[in-house]
Amino acid sequence: MPPLSSRGLSLGLLCALLSCQAPPDLTADLNEYQTAINDANGAACDCPMDLGYDSIVECDEAVGTVTNDDVQCLADVLDGNEDAGKDYLDCANSAYRFYVQCLQSNPNCQDGWYDDCASDLTAQVAGCPQLSSDLRPMFMACVE
Repeated sequence: MPPLSSRGLSLGLLCALLSCQAPPDLTADLNEYQTAINDANGAACDCPMDLGYDSIVECDEAVGTVTNDDVQCLADVLDGNEDAGKDYLDCANSAYRFYVQCLQSNPNCQDGWYDDCASDLTAQVAGCPQLSSDLRPMFMACVE
């Protein structure tokens, strides 16, 4: 058997290392997503009339919150797809942070403000790296 060249050995070790690399841990990203969605829902309900509700309480009850069970559902959906999940969550979390800032910039509930913020959020999330077509509906079902 011919001896392995150092280049071949290095390539072999590199390939072995890359294939054994653990997927990213999404715990912090998923917890941030939970917080971002809940903050966004709360900020949107500060002007309940924009969402068709008569009161903040009515709005809060209708939009609900993302629970720990929902986060576990998201984690289950992304199991085995952590890299794609991280890419999406990094971008979506940023978009939701800007959305909350936009909503909070309207303390007097000026008419039309919510629609502008929501349109910006939709555009930002649409520009994020997307989950595959088989994962996306399952992911969204966890938080709806």
